Amino acid sequence: MAALEFDVEVWSGSNENYGSLIASHFSGEDGDNVVVNEYVYFSFLSPAVVGLDNIQPGFDPWVSLTPESSVMSTLQDDGNYLIHAKLYLEKPHTLQPDAQDTVTFNINGNLIDNPELYADSFVGYVDEDDGGTVAVDCAASPDERLAAIQPAVSFGGMLKTVAYDSLTEIDLAPTTYEVTAEPVSDPFHIVTAEVLLSTDEISVTTGEVTPLQITFGAPSYQAALRIRIAALTGLERETLHLRVTHGSQTIAQFEAMPGETRLINAPAQGSAELHVEPLALNNIRYAFATKRIELRADLIEVELRDADLIQAPVDTTGFVTLPITVAADAVLSKDLTLRLIGNQMAYSQPIPASAGTHAFPLPVKPGSYEVVAGDLLAIGVLYRVQAPDAISVPASNPPPLPLQVSRITSLRVPGFPDFVSFGACTALTDDVQYMTEARASHIFTYAGIDGAGDAGTFLEDDAKTQLLIERARLIEEAVGGGHVTLPVVVSYTCNLSGGDIENLNDAGRHMHSYANYVLALSIAHANVDAAHPVGAAFVLNADFLGACQQHDIAPSYGMPVREPLQAAIEHCVRKGWIDALTIPADIENTIRGYVRSVNWLTHAVAENLGHPDAVSFGWVTNLWSEGSSLWVYDSEQDPAGPAQSMAEYARACGVFDAEYPVTFHAIDRYERDDLSQDAYVSFYCYGPREWERYFDFCREFCYAAKHPIMPWQISAAHLPTTSDIVNQGFGASQHWGTGGSYIFGHPEIGSSASHIHPVVLNFRFPAAIGPYSIVSELFERPFDLAPPKYGDFALRGIFAVQLGGGSTTGLGDIGDASPWARDKSAVYIENPVRFE
Repeated sequence: MAALEFDVEVWSGSNENYGSLIASHFSGEDGDNVVVNEYVYFSFLSPAVVGLDNIQPGFDPWVSLTPESSVMSTLQDDGNYLIHAKLYLEKPHTLQPDAQDTVTFNINGNLIDNPELYADSFVGYVDEDDGGTVAVDCAASPDERLAAIQPAVSFGGMLKTVAYDSLTEIDLAPTTYEVTAEPVSDPFHIVTAEVLLSTDEISVTTGEVTPLQITFGAPSYQAALRIRIAALTGLERETLHLRVTHGSQTIAQFEAMPGETRLINAPAQGSAELHVEPLALNNIRYAFATKRIELRADLIEVELRDADLIQAPVDTTGFVTLPITVAADAVLSKDLTLRLIGNQMAYSQPIPASAGTHAFPLPVKPGSYEVVAGDLLAIGVLYRVQAPDAISVPASNPPPLPLQVSRITSLRVPGFPDFVSFGACTALTDDVQYMTEARASHIFTYAGIDGAGDAGTFLEDDAKTQLLIERARLIEEAVGGGHVTLPVVVSYTCNLSGGDIENLNDAGRHMHSYANYVLALSIAHANVDAAHPVGAAFVLNADFLGACQQHDIAPSYGMPVREPLQAAIEHCVRKGWIDALTIPADIENTIRGYVRSVNWLTHAVAENLGHPDAVSFGWVTNLWSEGSSLWVYDSEQDPAGPAQSMAEYARACGVFDAEYPVTFHAIDRYERDDLSQDAYVSFYCYGPREWERYFDFCREFCYAAKHPIMPWQISAAHLPTTSDIVNQGFGASQHWGTGGSYIFGHPEIGSSASHIHPVVLNFRFPAAIGPYSIVSELFERPFDLAPPKYGDFALRGIFAVQLGGGSTTGLGDIGDASPWARDKSAVYIENPVRFE
C-alpha cells in the first residue's frame, strides 16, 4: 500500500465545543514526494461525527474534491468515533514534505482534553486504503413495480445500493458495522416490501470478503390518490378544506387552492370519499358533491371540477353598503384586494387604491369580521396596505372602514431581472452546466483570495471576481434567448465574521481591504457594456452590522476611517485603477462614518470610471444581531420586533443614507442545510413554521428599511421522502434540508409528515432547538409543502433570493448536487413572479 507520512496538530484555537485537526508536511514512507492520482485516504479518531462539510483541503496549487469523496463515522465503545475519509481530487496532485499542503478536519467536539489521542490516531494512504469487501447476494425484486428501486443497505450509517438478483461487492474500511435496511417502496408508496438481512452486524477485515444475503418480505399495497383542484368559477383564489374518508375513518385532511394538486395514500381495497367543506363567499353559498373513489393498488387520478360545484345565491335583504376610506401617499390606478372574514359569510373584493371614499362592491351582511387587506405592486413598486384587524358592521349606517396605502420601495434593482429571481453560490468549479440547467439569474462568490477582504495585503489582481463575471457570461450564452445572469460579488472591507471586533481598530486591515474592494469594483466596471449595464452587484460586509449590534457598539464608536481610506485611494491611483478622489468632509472616524465611507466609495468609483448608474449593492443583516436567532422558534415573539430593531440600527449606522444610496439589503439566515450536523448543532433547523417566520421577518424589515430585500445564503436542500436513500448518519454525510421544499414546493411531501423518510423524521437533536427535541416535532402543526411559497415573495419586499453557500446546497455542485433544486428553478423561470 502507498502509505502516507504526515504531521497532525490540534489547532491552537480549539475549545471544549469546537476544534480542528490539521494534517500537513506530507511525504511517502521514504520521505519523498507522493503523487496523488485519485484519492487520499485518512483513518482517525474523533470525539464527534465528521462529514465532508467538516473537511477543508488546502492544497498548493489549489485542487478541489470531487463528489465521489466520502466520509464514514462509526461509534466506538469509548464514545469516540472512528472516521474513514476517502477524498477524491479533481486532478492529480504532488504532495511534498516542504510544501504548504494541508487538510483541516473541523470537529464539533472537545479535542483539548486529550489532544494526543486524536492527533496520534491518524493513518493515511494514497490511492489505496486498508479496506475489505462485503459480497451482498440480493434476491429478485419482490414486485415488478419495485424493479427500478434499488435496495439500500446501511453499514453503520453509510448507505450502499445493491442490484436485485445479483452479487454486489462493496469495499469498506475494516471495522464492525451495524447493518440495517429500510423497506423498498415506489415513489407513490403503492408497493412496499421489507428488506430482510441475513445478519444485523458484520465485521470487515483487511483483504477479506465477507458475505451478506438479502431477501424480501411479502409486499404490502396501497392506493395513491392524486387529487387535483381545477379552476373553480368564483373560487379562483380561495383556500378549500378537503377531507378523504374510508368508511368511518378520516384518512387525510388538507387545504388546497384551485390549480393545486395533492398526493395522498389510501387502502388498496374498498372505496373512499372526497368531501369539501361548504363555504359562503361574496353572498353566494358554495357546496360540493361528494366524490366516490373506487380504490385499487395503483395511482388514481381525482379531479375536483366546476361540475362538482353547487352554487346558491344568498338573500341580501337587510345587508348594508359599507363605505371604505382610502388614504394614499401616491396616485395609483390599481385595485387592492380587501377580505372580510366572518363566521357566516366572507367577502373578497377589489377596492380602488386611490385616495378617497369608495363603496364596498357588494352589500355586506351585518356582523363581525376579521379584516385582511393585501399589499400591492404597481409599476414595480411595493405599497403597504394597513387596515384595522377587525370591524363590526351594524344593521344601518355603518361607519367607514379606513385603509392606509403607503409606498415602501421599488423592487426594480439595477442589474437584476424584473421578477423575483433565484441565483446561487458558485465555487467557480465546472458548474456552468448546472447553473445553465437551473437557468440561474445570478451567481455569487467571495472576492479576492481569502474571500474575506485579504486584509493583510494589497492584491495585484482579483481573479475570482473576473472569473465569476466570465462564468456568468457563459451561462447567459448557454441558456440563450436574451437570458441575463448577473455576477454578485461578496466583498469584505471589514471582516467581523467570527466576532473579531478588534478588527474595527486595525487601520492597516482597512487600508488593504478598501483598496481590494476598489480593485473588484474596477473589474466589474470594466465589464459594463450595452447588454450589461451593471458589471456586477456587490453584497457588503456580512456579519459587520450583526457583530456591532450584538456587542452593543454605538454608531458613534470611534474607529480609523479617513486615514486608511486615503492611503487606499492613493494606492489605487498609483496602480492606475482610478483617478484621484476627494473624501467628503462629513465622513468621520466612527462606525457610521465607516459605513458611509464604503457607500460613498462605491458611488465615487462608479462615477470616476464613467458608469455612475452602474451601481447595485447592499449590506447584510443577520438574524442573530440582537444576540441570538432563537426568537424564530418563539411563537410569542412577533418577527416585526427584531426586524424593526435591526433595521433601525442599520439606519443609525448610515446604511440607508440617501446621500450615497444602497440599492438593496441582504438578510443572512445561516449558511448550512437545516438537516446537516453543522446546522442543527447551531440551532438552525427550520420547519415550515420557522421558514414562514423568517420570510415574515424579511417583510417587516422591508417595511422598516424601505429597501428591497435579498434573502442570502438560503438552503435549497429538500426533505427526503420514504423512497429516498437516507444514511443513518445523514447529518454528517448528506445534504438534506427543508428550505428547498418550502420555497419551491414539494408535492411528494404535501401535508403529511408520514411522507418524510423515517430516519430523518425520527432523528433526535443532540440538544433541543427552541421547543423541538426531534425532527418530527417540526411538522406537528398543520403544514402544506405541496405549493411553492415564492408566490408572495414580491409582496414581502423580496426581489431576489441567493441560494446556497460555501457548504450549503444551491443550484450548482455545492452540497446536494442532485438536479432537484435545478429542475425546480428551471420550471419557475418559465412563469416567474413579476413585479406587477
